[in-house]
This record gives sequence, C-alpha cells and structure tokens, in this order.
Amino acid sequence: MAIAIVGLGACGGGGGSSSPPVADAPVSPPVAGNPAPAASAFPAGLSLASPTEVDSEPVTQASAAPLLDRLFRALASVKILPEAHAQATPTSAFSARAQRIDALLNGAVPVIGTLVKPERLVQVDRDAPCYGPSLKYSTGHPNRSTEPAGELPPGDLGIWSETDAASGDACAAAQLNARMSGAAQRGTQALRMLAVLARQAATSAGGLPAAGAPALDLTAGLPAIPALVFRRATIAQTVAGTYAYEIQAELTHPASGRLHRIDMTLTHTTTTPSEVFDGLLKYAITGRFTGGNCPASPGGSEHDVTWVGTLKYAKTSSTALDLSHRTGMYCGAGSTGGSLATDRGATYAGDGQLDPSSKLGGGTGKGWGNNFSRFAASFNPSTEAGRYVYVWQAGPNDNHGRTLQVTLQQNLAGKTAVAHFGFGADIAAASAAGQIQGMFCNWAGPGHGPKGAGNYAPFAQRQAMTLGTQWVPSASRILYAPTNACTDGTSSAAWLDRNDDGVIDGADTPVTVTGTEAGFLIGKGASPDIPSAIGFTVPSLY
Repeated sequence: MAIAIVGLGACGGGGGSSSPPVADAPVSPPVAGNPAPAASAFPAGLSLASPTEVDSEPVTQASAAPLLDRLFRALASVKILPEAHAQATPTSAFSARAQRIDALLNGAVPVIGTLVKPERLVQVDRDAPCYGPSLKYSTGHPNRSTEPAGELPPGDLGIWSETDAASGDACAAAQLNARMSGAAQRGTQALRMLAVLARQAATSAGGLPAAGAPALDLTAGLPAIPALVFRRATIAQTVAGTYAYEIQAELTHPASGRLHRIDMTLTHTTTTPSEVFDGLLKYAITGRFTGGNCPASPGGSEHDVTWVGTLKYAKTSSTALDLSHRTGMYCGAGSTGGSLATDRGATYAGDGQLDPSSKLGGGTGKGWGNNFSRFAASFNPSTEAGRYVYVWQAGPNDNHGRTLQVTLQQNLAGKTAVAHFGFGADIAAASAAGQIQGMFCNWAGPGHGPKGAGNYAPFAQRQAMTLGTQWVPSASRILYAPTNACTDGTSSAAWLDRNDDGVIDGADTPVTVTGTEAGFLIGKGASPDIPSAIGFTVPSLY
C-alpha cells in the first residue's frame, strides 16, 4: 500500500460527470477497388492514445501481427523463445486507432454507425480507482496542531495502490489511461471526422483540389452521421503539398439531447517521401460541466464550458514521430462557428499550439477554468518505443503540474515501461516544463507546508511494468505518507484510513515510513536534483 498525496479535488477541477472508456467495433479489410486519398492529403497512421492503453477490440485488418504470432510460436516450439513469449503483444490503442482512421481513408468501413461517434467528443477525463482516493484521517495526523479530524479529498493521493482493482493494470498505466480518456477521444474523433472529409474529396468527381485552387466545399455531400449536422466542411490545397481542412458542425447528443457546437481545422503538409509530414489540428466543442471553477448557471451547479485543444505532429521518418496534444476546459460557450475557442479567451503560441497561460481570472469569465492537460511523445510509431509525458492541472490557481513520465521499450519479449510520478512547475511555465521536480506529500492535509518552487520534497514515485495481457508491475517505489516530511512520524496507532473502508480502526495497520530513501520513494541520490536522478528527456514538441 502506498501513502501519497497530489492535488486535484481540493482545487475545484475534479467534479463533473464522467463516462467509462468505450471500445470500437472491429473493421474489415480494405474493399478492393475503392480509391484512397492521395498520400499527401492526410496524416495516415496518426492517432492519439495513452501509450499504455491496450485496445479491447483489435482491428481485423490484415497486418504483420498474425505473421509475428506464427513466428513467435515457431521459435517457441524449437525452444529459441520460451512459451511465455509465443503470443504476439496485444494490440495497442494507438495502433488500432491509427488503423481505423486509415480504414476510413481507404473506404474499408462505412461511416454511419461505425467509427465516427461525435458524442465521444464530450467525454471527460477521470482518475483510476488506484489513484488518489479520499481517505479519513484522525487527530493523530503528525502535522496536526489544533485542527479536527478530517478527510483528504479525492485526487490528493497519488499512486496509492500498486495495481488498479478495476482494470488489473499497474496503477501508473491505469492512471495514464484514465487521465487521457477524454482527451484521446476528442483527438481521435476529430481525426476521424476530418478523414471522412479527405475521403470524400479524393473520391469526388474532381478529386482533391489543386494547389492554389478555391476551397472544395463538401458540406452538402458528406455521408449522414447520426445526431450531427455539418454547417461547413471544406478542404483546400493552399500551396503544393499543404492541405487546409475546416469543419463547423452541431451535435445533438443522443443521450442528453443537449446541443454542442463544434469547430475543427487541420493544416497538413507532406514532403517527399510521403511518410514525412507535419501538421496542426485545432478543435473547440461547447458543452456543460458540473463542479470546477467556472461560474455556475443560475439555479444550479452546471456551467457552460468549451473544450479547446490542439494536436501538433511531425513525422520525420518511418521510425520517428513527435506529437503534442494540449487541451483545456474554458469557461463559457460561444455560438458563432469558427470562433468558439477565441471567443472564450483561448490563445495560441507561436507554433500554433494552445497556450495554457490564458487562465480564468480578472473577472472576465474567460480562459481555462477547470482541467488543462499536456501530453507529448517522441517515439517509433511501429514499435511505440519512446518517451511520453502527461501533465495535468486541475485549476488555474494550482501552480503545479501533476506529472507522469513514461519510457517504453519494445523487444522480442514484448513491451516494458518505467513510469515516474511527481510534481513540476505550473503547466504554463516555460522553464523546466514537463520535468518532475519532487513531491508535495501533504498537499491538503492539516498543517501542510508551503508549495512554492523551493519546497518540493526531493522524491518521486517510480513503477516498472511489463505488458502481458495487461500491464503488470515488476517493481514499485511508491510508498510514502501524507505528511510534510513524506514520513509517518509515528507507529503507535493508526491515524489514516489506510484500507479505505470509511473508518479508522484496528484494521488500519500502521505503515511507518522511516525516511530512508531505499525504503520507499526514489530520491536524488548522488544526483544534484530529481530531474537529473530520473534522467528523462522531455519530448521535443511538449
């Protein structure tokens, strides 16, 4: 059992409705004779997913996986590989989603009722059950002065259990999957809707628009998608090899009946060879949210919000892909298509990515007010080996990003990964961006210490894991106490509801953390600081 602390719920960003992950149906092999769009028109092979998410319904397209599976079995039969390695690695969510987008491009699947499900654009991120439960503490808390007994709020305890009871995954993997669940769906569905546009243009009478020609208006001819009305759908080739997409649409949510307005743009450039490309996706989707920091509507706790996001990508070879996804929940909702993001105060950096510094404040009612997250990756898209970082911040006044860093490797034995968790600088900070600086072990408990940049405890959580049928922890350094010193300070009596049964009693066996680095979290050791001790290089587009 781990004793840890991070902050989400206490800062007003943890509320709102959520929904569990959803799976896609398998797709069939490409239909012979259906022309695919020109390779230069769309980022084929691109998707957005947590690197530790395993696809629950693998794509049934022809691929190298069956061949690899037969090879592994053959090697195992002659004892070159052990039997445990005779199974091919489960299909990752990144790979499966990329194949499904390619299937839309080449006509392998119909649009209606299959892959394009715009209601998933409003799915929200969540926490895994193994991460940050709310736990009661007694007056025996080591940092208590005169405060009464209380409860540590949800989201303020980090990697608490080694394995997630709901998914069975190692907690670092389960939490990354959960935190990226909504953002990955927004990015995925946006790419799928734009792929429909590319397919429609490529198969139209005139084909893809020529360089410098007027934009091709496809609004009236797109396939009907349930609950979705296209108000504008265009594609242009602004200069040779660069395509500009725009979608404005309205979704009537099939469950709630609520109207959501949607803006999307994509600028995509391909060079020679065609596997080298880069681009930028922008989206904005209006909705409603319960809880958080935005002003509530009269008579209730719900408020209008706009999910704004960007996905920047650059593929420099068949084995090197860099991407960065940023998204925030901005206060208020506009009604004018094409300006849903800027109407709510969203701004963009010089490279086109969403700027997290446009926070709610100053009485304007604009800026991001609830959760903002940044995900970046530098990896081989064929094996997915590489470096990944996910940083999230619950509210504009939190001032510190909760940071998960994952280094993933792929070999004949399968996939392994090492994850680190801790706190870093404000999500909008330019310096030390994406790095873990240390821990704030007592984020919201009694007598908690200051949370400035110089007050990190010099520790971080670490979890190594191996992918079998799911991610299994192989070594974990996650144990600490929600106190200022990250240590328990007492072993005389239980003061924390460690078993999460709602009461503090004899069943809560005290876990005394003595302060020796080797006994719980990783420390800086001989390194000058925690970033040096971890040795993680932040992906280039972060």
